[in-house]
Amino acid sequence: MQAPQATPGIFSLVRDRFAAGDEIFLLTVVETFGSSPRPPGACLALCRSIDGRMQSAGSVSGGCIEAELLQYLARHSQSDERPLPAYAVETIYYGDSATLDPVSANQHFDLQDFAPPDGAVLPCGGRLRLLIEYFGHEQVQIAEGHSKHFAAITHALLARSSLVRTIDSGSQAYSLTLDAGHPDLSVSERHFSFHLQPSWRLLLIGANDVSRRLVLIAQDLGFEATVCEPRDWFYQLATGSVEWQQLPEGTLVQSLPDDLVESRFSDRWSSVMALGHDPRIDDMALLSALASEAFYVGAMGSVRTSAKRCERLASLGLSPAQIERLDAPIGMDIGSKTPAEIAIAAAATLIAARNRARQGSAAERTVAEPARLAQ
Repeated sequence: MQAPQATPGIFSLVRDRFAAGDEIFLLTVVETFGSSPRPPGACLALCRSIDGRMQSAGSVSGGCIEAELLQYLARHSQSDERPLPAYAVETIYYGDSATLDPVSANQHFDLQDFAPPDGAVLPCGGRLRLLIEYFGHEQVQIAEGHSKHFAAITHALLARSSLVRTIDSGSQAYSLTLDAGHPDLSVSERHFSFHLQPSWRLLLIGANDVSRRLVLIAQDLGFEATVCEPRDWFYQLATGSVEWQQLPEGTLVQSLPDDLVESRFSDRWSSVMALGHDPRIDDMALLSALASEAFYVGAMGSVRTSAKRCERLASLGLSPAQIERLDAPIGMDIGSKTPAEIAIAAAATLIAARNRARQGSAAERTVAEPARLAQ
């Protein structure tokens, strides 16, 4: 079963807020029935400070139940009548009502306040099975284990390693292993395993109207997107532009493109697009990217320009198999003419490539003994 992988940003927030004393609710979609706003594997972190303030990251729906979850969990405070342990796990079903999972015998969370108004359903008409985890500070030794767990996840993902996180709701325990052939998502009555991977990355070569628009679209699509412009004049022109100045800090960098590919954009979660219209910089990036594990490599230009580019790359030592990986000209055929339309067409191609990469990585995994990490 293919599942979306939680982003490092979610666990970075959880790590930082737990260290600051917050209690954490981590919710994960484990099953869906009928139409659903988010697929299995989607997760939402809710962090509540000592004074009751809430911070969140991620999503388990299209926004239709997040507010209700937030309100419920904000009301669900520690009390003498129903205290929560330092770690608690529960599964619930949510659709036309919110009910405890029949196989979930722990019943840590009172869902009486959580049921939606009479007649309320998910807009898509579907039903979700949600795994709810609570991480508290009630026992020092267990809380230290939580901190190490969140730190290990964040460290591994930022180091571009993939992990498998396993939860046993029966024994009320979790564990972490290096990814060694696990499926993206494994679900049984009380046993849940989730594949966690680093963030998707995109490197755009050349600062121009297309890359400026495309980098924003890519960031909205969940990519860590960067524009590389090694040419002094073009870099100065971009940095002096109001439009480029409005982009998030660090989006535009001045660097040799092949160095940047090799240092940050060469793994199987990375993609590279050459948009510079300049063989001196485009070919540098393509030579490195096509020899790497990057899941997608593309270049902008006409059919004739693309044919000449392939001839150059062959003369520079790339093999036919490596050149075959190049998608050129880039972009879904939507008759695009303007920079904005070209950016949209390129983004559509990138989405398709990422989805193929997800499916391919799941299909290619083989069963192997996982390496245990410090919990």
